[in-house]
Formats: sequence, C-alpha cells, structure tokens
Amino acid sequence: MKEIKLKKAVEVLRGRYFGKRGLSDRSLVGVSVDSRTIKENELFFALEGENFDGKDFASDAVCKSKLPAVVSKKMNS
Repeated sequence: MKEIKLKKAVEVLRGRYFGKRGLSDRSLVGVSVDSRTIKENELFFALEGENFDGKDFASDAVCKSKLPAVVSKKMNS
C-alpha cells in the first residue's frame, strides 16, 4: 500500500476526525476489517452486516492499531 497520512485518508473519505491532536499526521501502513488480525498503524473499517456490527469490535481494533477506526457514526468513548 502506498503510504498515506491519516488526515489525507479522512479527507479522501469525506469523513470527520474525532481523535487526538497530532495523531492525524501518522502514516497508515494498511487497512483492516478484522479486529482479530489488525496490525499497528492499520486503519480499521467497522463494516455492518446482517448478523454483526463492526463498531462492536472498534475499541479492540483501536487498541491494537493505535489509530482511530472508520465508523458510520461517532462512538461514545
């Protein structure tokens, strides 16, 4: 994956950033949709399906990746 800064990813996704200041300057090394296998500096996409909601796993993914997660709505801390 080509290196991209978190703030650029937010811009491209037309999202809003709710993370810590300064964190948006970190580089992403990849993306993941699986909180069980996510690696540090990978951006987690919380997908929703018929039988699951990725937001349920976002906190775990954030702890492992050290980056915020991409979710459809702002989460409570």
